[in-house]
Amino acid sequence: MNKKVLIIEDDEDIIDLEVMILESEEFVVKTVTNPHIALDAAKQFKPDVILLDLNLPELSGWELYDKFRSDVDISSVPIAIVTANDEGIDKMIGMMKNTDAYITKPFGRSQLIDAVGKLCVV
Repeated sequence: MNKKVLIIEDDEDIIDLEVMILESEEFVVKTVTNPHIALDAAKQFKPDVILLDLNLPELSGWELYDKFRSDVDISSVPIAIVTANDEGIDKMIGMMKNTDAYITKPFGRSQLIDAVGKLCVV
C-alpha cells in the first residue's frame, strides 16, 4: 500500500512542486490550503506524514502543529515543517517542539524525498 502524505500549504507553486515530486515516487498526496480545515482533513485522510508550512493565513503553522500534537487521532503522525523561514528562532522552536523534520524552501527533490521517506518508516 502506498504511503499517504498530507500537504498543508497556501502557495500553489509549492503545492504543485511537492505533489509532482511525491506522486512521482508513488506517494498518495492530499493538499489543504485552509489551515482551519487541516485537522479534520488529517483525521479523514489518515496520512503517514504531514508536510506543514509555517506561514499560513489566519492560523500559524506552529498553532496548527500544536493542535495536531494535542489531538489523540493525529498526535503520532510525523510532521515535517516546510518553510522559507531559515531564521534561527523557528529552528529553535522546532527543536523545542520535537518536530520530526525541518525542510527549508527552496528545497531539492532529493531533500524532500529523503525526509518524507525517513518519516514514513518511523
